[in-house]
Amino acid sequence: MNKKRLNKSIRRKANLDSDLLDRGYHSKMYHRHFEGYSEFETTNSKGKTVIKRVYTAEYYTLDLAKEKRIGLHVLYGALYVLAIMLFFMAAARDLSLNKKWYSAISQLGVIIGLAWTLGGLLSIFTAPRKMTVGDWKSSSRNLKYGSVCAAVFLELNALIAVMYLFFADDWTSYFTSIGLYFAAGLVAVMLNRLEANAPYKTVANENTAPRDAVEIGE
Repeated sequence: MNKKRLNKSIRRKANLDSDLLDRGYHSKMYHRHFEGYSEFETTNSKGKTVIKRVYTAEYYTLDLAKEKRIGLHVLYGALYVLAIMLFFMAAARDLSLNKKWYSAISQLGVIIGLAWTLGGLLSIFTAPRKMTVGDWKSSSRNLKYGSVCAAVFLELNALIAVMYLFFADDWTSYFTSIGLYFAAGLVAVMLNRLEANAPYKTVANENTAPRDAVEIGE
């Protein structure tokens, strides 16, 4: 083998080794995005070695008839809108409590939880009938985690308002805020429980990959 061919062979082997190492040292974001996919090396039309991925894990699907599935999603949307309305009705009240830094931090937690929940809802509304592991985690799991976060901070706001009663002159206004925060928290809990008890099932995947393929985990 002449020197030119030998150098080319060495470079090709180095590239293959680099690809193989990459498969074991991808970022967490990479693994989260491609979870359930099997990746393997193949040669393209130009003779270059490339990485190909095929989804081989089980699919997730909501085991409900189309009409019931749509009805559940409509209920999700209605509960979410109701939670937002109740929260902003309480947070927008002209009370000295709503101007305190600790109340602002707690309200920010609610907003983060509601935004997290919205991300899960949008994923659920747009996800295909058969969801990959990534689809399921970005929809169902985000909805559950986000609604818990929102519920915790909503009830924390209610607790802060209860404690602030001792320093308030107008008790009636604070009782109204407490009721609104508490009700919004209950709505968030309802949203969480509905999704937690939704009848998801796994469906076998007919896709196959070569024997030497590596399945990507989280």
